[in-house]
Amino acid sequence: MPVGRAGAVARPKLRSRPSGWRATYAPDQRRSWLRLLLASRVAVLALAFLIGLAALSALAPLLAPADPELVNPAVRLRGPSPEHWLGTDDLGRDVLSRLLYGGRISLLVGAAVTLVAVVLGAALGLLAGYWSWLDGPIMRVLDGIMAFPGVLLAIAIVVSLGPGLGSVIIALALVYTPVVARLIRSTTLVIKQMPYVEAARCIGLPHRVILWRYVLANSVSPLIVQATFIVAYAILAEASLSFLGASGNPEAATWGAMLRDGQRLVSRAWWLALAPGTVLFLTVFALNLVGDVLRDALDPRAHERREDAPVQ
Repeated sequence: MPVGRAGAVARPKLRSRPSGWRATYAPDQRRSWLRLLLASRVAVLALAFLIGLAALSALAPLLAPADPELVNPAVRLRGPSPEHWLGTDDLGRDVLSRLLYGGRISLLVGAAVTLVAVVLGAALGLLAGYWSWLDGPIMRVLDGIMAFPGVLLAIAIVVSLGPGLGSVIIALALVYTPVVARLIRSTTLVIKQMPYVEAARCIGLPHRVILWRYVLANSVSPLIVQATFIVAYAILAEASLSFLGASGNPEAATWGAMLRDGQRLVSRAWWLALAPGTVLFLTVFALNLVGDVLRDALDPRAHERREDAPVQ
């Protein structure tokens, strides 16, 4: 080994980085997922609609023109008018007021179900994917839950727990937890074989640190995308339970209950089903659009595929 001045050992020169490294990881080519999301006009419109809907629902006590539960037979089955913008139902209740209050319930259920399903499903998926001896018991139980149709299983759980908004949230969270768990398990099986995870084990990092800092941190992107779809599915499922009268108070102001009442009177009062059906469709459609754009924005290979695609 060569010896330098004053007997010091000369250090070997480090090898230069490959030429493709700088081109691949240059800061100017690393686009933020938020920037890509906002670059899509469709995603911006969908986000604007969802934010506006959430704001209107949150401010329903201030914006609603009437009490959603106020029965007034004198104005029953009135069509849209300056006094009642979306008309009234068969009991004389203002449809716009019920629509705003129904949005509070639907959005609350969607957010709560997604939060519980993501937290519980991510924990089960990490355990099943990281420790092979837990994989069999956990996944077999989750497979058994997924074997039942989602709505039927949710109805059975609500009936067992008793009617109420909390029962609906618990039931739907249990229905969608296996979906998140299978997703995180698949990503964990891949990530735990990566060199940086092996290196973390070699230096003696605890398993909880590896799971949090390396495995879960690299699973956030698909988890965010899946969460947007779960919100949409939960809102649809809550509307289905309300439509069937299995979500608690059948007279509560929910989009599903409004659709049920409108379906009975669709030949006489078309506006009863049109208003909640349109809002429900637009909400789920906007959530799916945001999920699709997020999937492309969070995929590091999507931009490369678009650049390498042949020009037609």
